[in-house]
Amino acid sequence: MADQELWMVGQIKGGEFPNTIWDFQGIFSSQQLAIAACRNSSYFIVPVEADIELPETTIKMPNTYFPIRRDTNG
Repeated sequence: MADQELWMVGQIKGGEFPNTIWDFQGIFSSQQLAIAACRNSSYFIVPVEADIELPETTIKMPNTYFPIRRDTNG
């Protein structure tokens, strides 16, 4: 499963890197589903792979971006 790309969604609550405060929103099987989970401009998406370890030190998550979902209900 290490070659399957998944999409993590989170919401920034405050702070600046490396002391950013964020909430976990979910893991999604497609980029389209991850984008749909973003409720406003504070939500971010980052592609992730299962079974891959990251360094113990704090790093910026590569390929993170903040899509802005255009809601029709406000």
